[in-house]
Amino acid sequence: MKTTVDKGVLATDVAAALNTSARTLQRRLEENGTTFRQLRDQARFELATDMLATTNASVSEISRRLGYEEASSFTLAFKRWSGRTPSQYRSSPPARN
Repeated sequence: MKTTVDKGVLATDVAAALNTSARTLQRRLEENGTTFRQLRDQARFELATDMLATTNASVSEISRRLGYEEASSFTLAFKRWSGRTPSQYRSSPPARN
Protein backbone atom coordinates (compact mmCIF):
# COMPACT_ATOMS: atom_id res chain seq x y z
CA MET A 1 0.00 0.00 0.00
CA LYS A 2 1.31 3.45 -0.86
CA THR A 3 1.60 5.48 2.32
CA THR A 4 2.28 8.90 0.86
CA VAL A 5 0.24 11.41 -1.08
CA ASP A 6 2.23 13.79 -3.23
CA LYS A 7 1.52 17.33 -2.11
CA GLY A 8 1.18 18.42 -5.72
CA VAL A 9 -1.56 15.95 -6.65
CA LEU A 10 -3.82 17.86 -8.99
CA ALA A 11 -6.95 16.89 -10.89
CA THR A 12 -5.08 17.69 -14.11
CA ASP A 13 -2.38 15.14 -13.23
CA VAL A 14 -4.96 12.46 -12.47
CA ALA A 15 -6.88 13.25 -15.66
CA ALA A 16 -3.70 12.95 -17.72
CA ALA A 17 -2.90 9.59 -16.10
CA LEU A 18 -6.41 8.45 -17.08
CA ASN A 19 -5.99 9.76 -20.64
CA THR A 20 -8.82 12.24 -20.29
CA SER A 21 -9.21 15.98 -19.84
CA ALA A 22 -9.53 17.66 -16.47
CA ARG A 23 -13.00 18.87 -17.43
CA THR A 24 -14.14 15.34 -18.36
CA LEU A 25 -12.78 14.03 -15.04
CA GLN A 26 -14.64 16.79 -13.19
CA ARG A 27 -17.86 16.02 -15.07
CA ARG A 28 -17.61 12.28 -14.37
CA LEU A 29 -16.96 12.89 -10.70
CA GLU A 30 -19.97 15.23 -10.53
CA GLU A 31 -22.11 12.55 -12.22
CA ASN A 32 -21.12 10.26 -9.36
CA GLY A 33 -21.87 12.87 -6.70
CA THR A 34 -18.30 13.61 -5.68
CA THR A 35 -15.39 15.94 -6.29
CA PHE A 36 -11.66 15.53 -6.70
CA ARG A 37 -11.10 17.17 -3.32
CA GLN A 38 -13.50 14.76 -1.61
CA LEU A 39 -11.70 11.76 -3.11
CA ARG A 40 -8.28 13.15 -2.19
CA ASP A 41 -9.47 13.84 1.37
CA GLN A 42 -10.96 10.35 1.64
CA ALA A 43 -7.67 8.80 0.53
CA ARG A 44 -5.74 10.95 3.00
CA PHE A 45 -8.12 10.05 5.83
CA GLU A 46 -7.88 6.32 5.13
CA LEU A 47 -4.09 6.45 4.97
CA ALA A 48 -3.94 8.58 8.11
CA THR A 49 -6.16 6.28 10.18
CA ASP A 50 -4.15 3.26 9.02
CA MET A 51 -0.83 4.91 9.92
CA LEU A 52 -2.15 6.13 13.28
CA ALA A 53 -3.39 2.64 14.16
CA THR A 54 -0.48 0.57 12.84
CA THR A 55 2.70 2.67 13.13
CA ASN A 56 4.57 4.66 15.72
CA ALA A 57 5.13 7.52 13.25
CA SER A 58 4.63 10.94 14.77
CA VAL A 59 1.72 13.12 13.75
CA SER A 60 4.26 15.41 12.07
CA GLU A 61 5.67 12.52 10.04
CA ILE A 62 2.21 11.32 9.05
CA SER A 63 1.21 14.81 8.00
CA ARG A 64 4.36 15.09 5.87
CA ARG A 65 3.68 11.71 4.23
CA LEU A 66 0.18 12.89 3.37
CA GLY A 67 1.44 16.02 1.67
CA TYR A 68 0.79 18.61 4.36
CA GLU A 69 3.45 21.26 4.88
CA GLU A 70 2.29 21.93 8.44
CA ALA A 71 1.21 19.36 11.01
CA SER A 72 -1.37 21.86 12.25
CA SER A 73 -3.10 21.83 8.83
CA PHE A 74 -3.27 18.04 8.95
CA THR A 75 -4.62 18.12 12.51
CA LEU A 76 -7.39 20.54 11.51
CA ALA A 77 -8.30 18.43 8.46
CA PHE A 78 -8.30 15.21 10.51
CA LYS A 79 -10.55 16.81 13.11
CA ARG A 80 -12.92 17.95 10.33
CA TRP A 81 -13.04 14.39 8.95
CA SER A 82 -13.38 12.47 12.21
CA GLY A 83 -14.35 14.89 14.96
CA ARG A 84 -11.15 14.01 16.84
CA THR A 85 -7.52 15.03 16.66
CA PRO A 86 -4.99 12.48 15.38
CA SER A 87 -3.67 12.02 18.92
CA GLN A 88 -7.16 11.37 20.27
CA TYR A 89 -7.78 8.88 17.46
CA ARG A 90 -4.50 7.09 18.13
CA SER A 91 -5.26 6.70 21.84
CA SER A 92 -8.65 5.08 21.16
CA PRO A 93 -9.16 4.03 17.53
CA PRO A 94 -12.47 2.43 16.55
CA ALA A 95 -12.59 -1.35 16.52
CA ARG A 96 -11.47 -2.82 13.19
CA ASN A 97 -13.42 -5.58 11.48
